[in-house]
Amino acid sequence: MGSQPSDEVDPIAKKLREAATRREEATDAAAGEKLLTADFAKFARDRGPTEFENIEQLVLSRTSRINAQNTPSQPQFRYAQNLRSIEAGIFSASFAIVTNGQFQVRLIVGLASDALQRMAEPPVVERRIWHYLASADQDGFFWWDEAAARKCLPDEIVSDALEGLSDLLIAPLRFEDEGSF
Repeated sequence: MGSQPSDEVDPIAKKLREAATRREEATDAAAGEKLLTADFAKFARDRGPTEFENIEQLVLSRTSRINAQNTPSQPQFRYAQNLRSIEAGIFSASFAIVTNGQFQVRLIVGLASDALQRMAEPPVVERRIWHYLASADQDGFFWWDEAAARKCLPDEIVSDALEGLSDLLIAPLRFEDEGSF
């Protein structure tokens, strides 16, 4: 009455073995992806300072070209490398380096840090702030614009700074006590 064990694999055993194999492969793939992501992050962190130097070189080139083409009545653009800031009149576009496990560049366009010393009453200026994260993927290094959620090239970052600064230079100045009685 006893049945002979069959050499054939039971379909349920086969199903369970295949599921275990898929789980192991998924775990291995996740571990590999995690290592790859960590490698990209380290590459971006290490490469960030050199890539920021490229941004500074673009700033120097663009500001020089703008100054050469600008009218004498307009403020000159000056890059203060020690401050990492493009100065123009009472306004500035400053690059702040943030290293908190990553390499980030924060671009702040607004009143220059010494504007309060140069004016009795500074104008009301809303600062604009951009965050760029040094990033990398299989294609190499890039800047990640966090607000726009997109890859960004160095010349786009420089253009953001110069656009923001030029917008302030051409806008009429507004003061707090304007319109009050």
